[in-house]
Amino acid sequence: MTVKATICYKSQTDPHHPSNYTRAGLELKFRPHDGKFTRSDQMHADTKSFFGSSPTGATEDELRRDAWKWENCLHASKTMRASSLQNPCFDIHYNARLEGRDFRPAEKLPYALVITVCAKNAKDFYDQIVRKYATQLEPLKPILEIPIQARP
Repeated sequence: MTVKATICYKSQTDPHHPSNYTRAGLELKFRPHDGKFTRSDQMHADTKSFFGSSPTGATEDELRRDAWKWENCLHASKTMRASSLQNPCFDIHYNARLEGRDFRPAEKLPYALVITVCAKNAKDFYDQIVRKYATQLEPLKPILEIPIQARP
């Protein structure tokens, strides 16, 4: 099974601090299995890296370089066993900064997260998803029409 994810968001820039060019960043954690815990005192299930590497205790420079912490468009694809997934989810944490320091803005940060799941061996995979999440899913409808003209 292949899981692909793309997240994009619009962030204001900080012209006075070119090394901190965006004022916002989203930190994503992927939780593939809601029943797997490394320690008994954990509140949430174990996470796995999805967008780059994000080692525990990493410095800010390492997070910028390896985990793409402040990039406003990320895309990744992972192949995994279907049996390793149980109610998978992404946790999204909003990091904001102003003039290079932590900041707690009043406004929310709009984002778009698109997830594609491919399961080659499941013949009716789409129908299974539609049935299970019928009250939560809504088909995407294009808002622009692009006319296509056939040439003779």
